[in-house]
Amino acid sequence: MEPVVSTDNKKSANPLQQLDAIDLMLLRRHYRDAAHAYFQLLDSLAREWATTSFSRSDHHGDENYAMYEICERATRQWLLILSSDVDLAKLNYTLFIANIGMVHAILMGTSQGTLDDFISALHRKTGGNYQISDFLRIVLAWCPNSRIGFDIFAYYSQAPELIMAHALGCVSGIGLISEESNRHRNKAIDFLITHRDSNIDKLGAICLSSAVLDAWMRCSYAEHPDKHKVKHLLNRMIQRGFQLSDKKAAAGKVPPVLRERPANRPLLVVPLETFSGKHAMYRCYANILLACREHFYTVGLAGTKYYDDDTVALFDEFFDADEISGSDPRVMESIILSWQPDAVYYPSVGMAVWVIALANTRLAPVQAMSIGHPATSMSRTMDYVIVDEGRVADGKAFSETVLAMPHGSNRFVLPSGSQRVAPIMAPPADGIIRVAVPSISQKLTGSFIRALRRAQQALPGKLQYVFFMGTRSVYYAATVQSLSRQLKHIECHGELAYNDYITELNRCHLHAGTFPFGGTNSLIDSMRQGLPILAFEGEEPHARVDGDFVRRAGLPEKLVCHSEDEYVERLVELVSDLDQLMALRRYLVDEVDIDRIFLQEGRPECYAEALAALVSKKPD
Repeated sequence: MEPVVSTDNKKSANPLQQLDAIDLMLLRRHYRDAAHAYFQLLDSLAREWATTSFSRSDHHGDENYAMYEICERATRQWLLILSSDVDLAKLNYTLFIANIGMVHAILMGTSQGTLDDFISALHRKTGGNYQISDFLRIVLAWCPNSRIGFDIFAYYSQAPELIMAHALGCVSGIGLISEESNRHRNKAIDFLITHRDSNIDKLGAICLSSAVLDAWMRCSYAEHPDKHKVKHLLNRMIQRGFQLSDKKAAAGKVPPVLRERPANRPLLVVPLETFSGKHAMYRCYANILLACREHFYTVGLAGTKYYDDDTVALFDEFFDADEISGSDPRVMESIILSWQPDAVYYPSVGMAVWVIALANTRLAPVQAMSIGHPATSMSRTMDYVIVDEGRVADGKAFSETVLAMPHGSNRFVLPSGSQRVAPIMAPPADGIIRVAVPSISQKLTGSFIRALRRAQQALPGKLQYVFFMGTRSVYYAATVQSLSRQLKHIECHGELAYNDYITELNRCHLHAGTFPFGGTNSLIDSMRQGLPILAFEGEEPHARVDGDFVRRAGLPEKLVCHSEDEYVERLVELVSDLDQLMALRRYLVDEVDIDRIFLQEGRPECYAEALAALVSKKPD
């Protein structure tokens, strides 16, 4: 019954071994040691195991099985620690705060989904008159799924770091699809917006934590109308965090010297977050970066684990950001300034803290971004956002100056090593329509899942939802548990290799587009396999891609919905009318060339030309 792990992590204690050690500490009543070991468990789950396959050798067929066990055992251990006589006020919460999202996921990944019973019992015992120890126990036991009436954000002044961490964890939460969790996320966004001008010095270590990055990255997935305004505070926290970091690191680094570039080519520096040949960002922006080489001398930067040979081939020069700077924004700033770039271009902002920090720094006369992470940066030093005009319904959605490219300019690519799989066009033998939801877990929202549930209730036994969540670790368990409480007849896949994903996708008949945050590459994948897209169109860029792709493919306009009721009605219609559904599928496979529209046409040179024009207008 030995755990099976990736070869990359065999030198690290696996989570089950860490849980065993904590159990022994608890058995011996060494509660303080158990609490600190628990915080180490959270950190290792976030760092070593969040993207690593992990399973038990005696459980075949589901590599994520052990994650349910981890959630149940870790929740029981946390409850024992909170119920003990350990002085919670004297614990070091740095790792707990940094990994607050992992705590939420562990609790939500259990069969109960919360520690509400513990909180309610403590409330009854104290009559609501909390001593500091009782208050800390409630705060540490709380998670976004909580159904009790405890307003955690009202206690900010009593425990600023812990309450702020919970707010960040709610904003960055995965699997927040219940009515309660969605409400808590919206309250957390209101809280962060209200505290945008707070004295962040009193927050200490949280300014340097991954909790800030997670909230910055995932706030775009929320349903709150002002969700991007939280970045005002998050940008300040990130900037302050690195002002407090070690200044000696920058002084001790010798900047790498660039090769001599042609005199007529300005220098373009491109910080990359995640950009390997199989990643969604590469699929969206590889052709744009290649086009930039016609106008610029291009220098790329990315962390060690986040690029490959395909990435390096896009640039004139390329540097490993970890090797030259440790991905320390203070060091990276010094290096880039020494190169004196004419422009800095960010294909995405939001997936790496050092890139967010740089995006809030003046490094070049021209600084521009694309919407690889499709929303405004709210940065005062980001000059422009370059975006397809079809994504822009309201320029007020951006703090940057909008440069709208001609519709359909971009040209996408398939992941390296991808194989074509012939679409399966036979009607379902069992009469059950398999509705694909190819969407990373954080795109699953309460209103979207409610729409799926309403359709399922209208057609009992006639459709099955197949989720492709691109998620591992305890986040997978939390998402599956959340979905299981809301829907029947579901099938869930974690992170799959691309060709395996296409094989599974090929067994489906229809693509249900998420909202308010839609897809991009997943839409192309589905249409190549003959799956029509049911889209929900909104005002923001990330809510407009689905509808745009439906129209570009020539699918009927009625597949583009503008309300939840319309979405449910159309989904029920498509599942009920097999002839209509099969006609749409045959159209995608036999009558339209999806590869030509999305992978061959377009003019990504427009993006490079727009950047070059900006540089040429700037005075020396």
